[in-house]
Order: sequence, then C-alpha cells, then structure tokens
Amino acid sequence: MEISGDTQTQIINVKQKLLEGWQRRQLEHPRDGIHISDLISCRRKATFSRLDPNPPPLDDNQIRNFMGGEWKHRALEELLGPEFSCEEEIK
Repeated sequence: MEISGDTQTQIINVKQKLLEGWQRRQLEHPRDGIHISDLISCRRKATFSRLDPNPPPLDDNQIRNFMGGEWKHRALEELLGPEFSCEEEIK
C-alpha cells in the first residue's frame, strides 16, 4: 500500500505535535521520584542523570517509551477499576 505525500505529512505532523506536547508537559510538571524505567534500564545511567545538574534532553525514543508507559498505566487502571492502584507513594 502506498501512502500519498499529503498523508505522510499529516502523520509526521501528528507525531511532531505529540512529541512537542510531551516535552512541554515535562517542563511544566517534571518527573520526580523513582520510576519503573529507572529500575529496568541502566541503573548507572539513571543515577547519573539524576546527579547531573544539567542533564541532556530526552530523545524521541525515550519520549515514546515514557508515553507508552503512561498510556499502559491508564489503560490498566481503567480496566481493573477503582479497587486496584497502579501507583502509590511509599514513605
């Protein structure tokens, strides 16, 4: 199946808007605490990214992974109902 140039442009525009929206939201509400991605990826990288006072911005692949994780959390919470909780702060 061949995709027309206009359709490809629309797909690229949607992807770009999603990535820009994610980046904007992260600037307004930065992630804090320990997240599952810190535990399942390279722990050394996660540690040094927290220690670095000026860490590099997330790349497109990292943003896609975080977006996918958030969407999965929301879907699980919706399917399991109010008696289950995906995230709770532990003190």
